[in-house]
Amino acid sequence: MIQRKNLKNDYMLHKHIAEIYEAIRDLWKDAAVQKEATRLRLRDDVDVYYIVELLANDVAGYALSVVRGWRRGDREQPIKTLRKLSIFQNKEFCEWYSKEGKEYPNFTYYVHMNDYLRLLTIEYLITLS
Repeated sequence: MIQRKNLKNDYMLHKHIAEIYEAIRDLWKDAAVQKEATRLRLRDDVDVYYIVELLANDVAGYALSVVRGWRRGDREQPIKTLRKLSIFQNKEFCEWYSKEGKEYPNFTYYVHMNDYLRLLTIEYLITLS
């Protein structure tokens, strides 16, 4: 039988994912984030809001699966998918971020928190291997 290594660290990582997941949910409800998100939604030239939300929803789904207790056998595919979900690999987002991201500090913080959650989830899934 294979013994799990760093059980305490695995537990702490799992707990931290749960905390970050909840913090992101609370952050999304924040008036300042919502105001900036609304400004982005009303723009015609860039679909940054929708790019972020699609990626954030995918990351949240995997993180929630971890929080509720990952029971799926295959972890390689979710790890590959999460690696591809990096918002900073999206050309349109990166162009917006470099030109206008500073005008939306609360929204960009929300983006960074989602990317952090994505990285934590990847790390947790790798530790289960």
